Amino acid sequence: NLSKIYKSDVRVDESLQERYFELMGDRVRYQEQSEFERHVTIRSGLTLINVQYADSFTDETGRVHALAFQNRAKTAAIYATRLKENNLRTCYFVGESERMPPEVEYSALSAAVAVSADSQMLLEQLDIISPRTKKALQMTHELDALSKRLAAAAGKVSFSVSIRGDIENTVAAALESMMTDLGFVVSDDNPTLRMVGEVSFEDVDLKRDGIAFVRHSVQLGILDSSEKVVVSVLEQGREGHVSRSEAKARCIRSIISLGQGSLRTKLRAYFDGLVSRRT
Repeated sequence: NLSKIYKSDVRVDESLQERYFELMGDRVRYQEQSEFERHVTIRSGLTLINVQYADSFTDETGRVHALAFQNRAKTAAIYATRLKENNLRTCYFVGESERMPPEVEYSALSAAVAVSADSQMLLEQLDIISPRTKKALQMTHELDALSKRLAAAAGKVSFSVSIRGDIENTVAAALESMMTDLGFVVSDDNPTLRMVGEVSFEDVDLKRDGIAFVRHSVQLGILDSSEKVVVSVLEQGREGHVSRSEAKARCIRSIISLGQGSLRTKLRAYFDGLVSRRT
């Protein structure tokens, strides 16, 4: 079992894999991976390269099994090539981060950290596949050092939040927390990014005794320093409960989930796009 051989605690998120290939300018290679390969590597908690599979078989319980193996010599060479590519790409992103506006500096270093994290995972695996090959490789930038530079760059990205209809300031507070978690700082003085939006709530009578329904509508957007909308999300929904206040509270939780989910994902794509457009 390859997972046991590598004894790795690294968890794999398919969205992170996709982001890596996009940052490397090789989305085609990601799309060419079979669904079977993705399923096996993600379920195993590992992303392994040059894994070969024998024919799968199904046991009497209906569970599907697949035998996976690696050729160490060939795999080590593949790892070395990818690590060298990663190193070049990381150096490129670091170079792009220098003497740039805060949002570009952050996006470039974020990309560098993403690629460097992939390199670290590969180096840990290569230490098992071929320690000699690993010893011969040297990364120009260490992940820890890049992470510190990213944190410093994030501190230069300022933002403000203004949500109409958010009387209790619950949604704005949640969005502010999301942004500060990324390392950005709150500022109303010419911020790098402005988060704006509007939420509304309306009682709905669905003729169900004892159940109160509240409909919500939300529009959220992020504007850059030139007032261009770079991220936006829209949603309408409805929640019900025996208590009208709880039905509204559920609407608010749904809105917050939208902001911390879809909005955050699109914001990450915006930052990646800043550096990708420069390649």
